[in-house]
Amino acid sequence: MLQSFPLSGNAYKELYEGKTILLKVGGELLTPDQLPELARNIQELTADDIHVLLVFGGGVQIDEMWKRHGHTEPRPKLDGLGVTTSEVLNDGVLHAYKSLRQQFRTLLPTMNILDPEDVHCTRKDPKYGFVGDVEAVDRLNLQSLSAVGFVGMDGEGQHLNLNGDDVIRTLASQYGRDINEIIFLTFVGGVLDVDGQIVPLILRQDIDRILAGEHPRIKVNGGMAKKVAETGLMLEHDSISKIAYTNDLPGEITQWRGSGTLFVDERQLLFNGFGPAEEEIFEAVYADMVAKGIWRPRSEGELQELRDHRRLLRVTNSPLGGYSSIPRDKGYNEIAALWSGYVGNGLGKRLVADAQERAQRDRRKLFALTTQDDARRAFTKGGFTSHGPLSAVQFSDRIHSLPEQLSAYDTERRDPELFTWRPEQKSEK
Repeated sequence: MLQSFPLSGNAYKELYEGKTILLKVGGELLTPDQLPELARNIQELTADDIHVLLVFGGGVQIDEMWKRHGHTEPRPKLDGLGVTTSEVLNDGVLHAYKSLRQQFRTLLPTMNILDPEDVHCTRKDPKYGFVGDVEAVDRLNLQSLSAVGFVGMDGEGQHLNLNGDDVIRTLASQYGRDINEIIFLTFVGGVLDVDGQIVPLILRQDIDRILAGEHPRIKVNGGMAKKVAETGLMLEHDSISKIAYTNDLPGEITQWRGSGTLFVDERQLLFNGFGPAEEEIFEAVYADMVAKGIWRPRSEGELQELRDHRRLLRVTNSPLGGYSSIPRDKGYNEIAALWSGYVGNGLGKRLVADAQERAQRDRRKLFALTTQDDARRAFTKGGFTSHGPLSAVQFSDRIHSLPEQLSAYDTERRDPELFTWRPEQKSEK
């Protein structure tokens, strides 16, 4: 629904202008045939006053330099992890780092690439050689185009090989409140489900289940399992709200729902109304739902009711779903135009729970009409009572206790299922 819906110029500016994106790119996407396109994409973002902090790896380039220096054997590994011996550091890591820095300087001359001495490290377990843990990053200005690579330095002036995810964790801890989004560029474009389709949304609270192999639709292993695990750790930082995986950087920025897999922490989800730029979301969702027969067509007056009583579920500037809670007679609110940009992730249940919490506070009853299975499941799990097709209720005594509009509803054109809910009665002491 929202996947192919592009941001308007005004929405693009409102949601991203002046914001900072941390972009993680591995060496496999920094080859000579791909690096120029990445540089162009970054230039376009910075031209629109989007601040970019690039964290780059260089595994492919290290392997290439290792071979250029006459090594026919693969780089050593221990416990499945690369070991950075003195030879690997000097014949592979440092040469690859220097080469990539030079290429970035040529393609993006305004980029401030931090020097290794600005990336303060301690040495990991010596059995892995010259590999570092990042402790702090200095001389970083998030208001300008900046980059941090895969080489740091310890207190004794020793260069150390770094893992990009370790760099990001330190940046998240040190600068997280000034970073609006983290984007990982990957070959596959996101996490795939069992049918090979990109999973659009993963909640952090589901990551343990995914890694344990208990999720029915998402199975990960090897490198992707490691990435998902690392992503979960990063989201534990209160300052990091969302992390996206994609192979389409422009699409991730210019489409409402992005282009890959979005990871969010449930604790960061917020309800509020639409901002000015998000009014177009409502118009697009409404047109799409009506065209598919999911929602009934409404008059302009009815549409305005939806707008006036809307609620939007979002994480930072990413809309995830919404609904309208419209006051009706006989103490009822109607839950109307319930939608989720991500079906199957429990967001429908969250939308319904929000409506119930507000109704409980205001001592209002709720009713909803739907023809959709996903909405039925959300209402059922939320403790609503199903009364079957509205046409049957219209001819029962029950109709007299319900809002007047239900008795006048044209069920010959559309016969939805009716759900109702009553707030809990507080006991008197």
